[in-house]
Amino acid sequence: MIPSMLRAGLVSVVAVVTVAGVALASEPDYPLRVVILHNTGQTGDGRAVGQGEGNVRDGSQWRGFDFTYSCGMRVAVTRGSDEYFARWKTTDTRLVIRLTEIGNPKHTSECDLKVTLKDFVYVSRNGQLSTAPLRAAAAPPSQAVVTASKSDTSGDTSHRTPTTRELIGHTEVEVRSWIGVPGSVDGARWTYHSDAGPVYVYFDNGRVKDVQPKTTPLAGVKP
Repeated sequence: MIPSMLRAGLVSVVAVVTVAGVALASEPDYPLRVVILHNTGQTGDGRAVGQGEGNVRDGSQWRGFDFTYSCGMRVAVTRGSDEYFARWKTTDTRLVIRLTEIGNPKHTSECDLKVTLKDFVYVSRNGQLSTAPLRAAAAPPSQAVVTASKSDTSGDTSHRTPTTRELIGHTEVEVRSWIGVPGSVDGARWTYHSDAGPVYVYFDNGRVKDVQPKTTPLAGVKP
């Protein structure tokens, strides 16, 4: 599932958590890293129940996933460089993430996520979720790209193919994480290649101002 137009206002839930607080967990016990892009939730009988989308880093690769959960704390959307520490409870189908309550760092708990792994990563831009090719762990989906998103009731579950248009507004570091090091650099213009011909990425003040052409699939762009 992938929302296309996202509305504001998640339903309040049992307890608010801080993602940064997951650093209290020891890394050996939680070898995975998780970012949550989108989460809808509601409360009932002292439980937070919800569903959404995120990405998980397992070893050398990030992968997208859809999830559902029922826990004592809400699973908050990650922001900035925040990541949840996580581990597999059941490989590829059940993730356990560490939650810490805001204002009460000693109050930690685990939350089971039932997940369906995807053959892509989720990305978000201007409040809309889309997908991108799988990423190496050395170039994780940055939170400037993976921006917090809000709930959606459009029912649209289509996955559009990410194109070079997605690069506009992003930094040099983010562009390299998406499509690698450019084949050549001429001032503010980076040159890549595709089966259809060259791809030119133009920067202004450190961010992409324009891309030509804008319709080339990102998966087909090469140095």
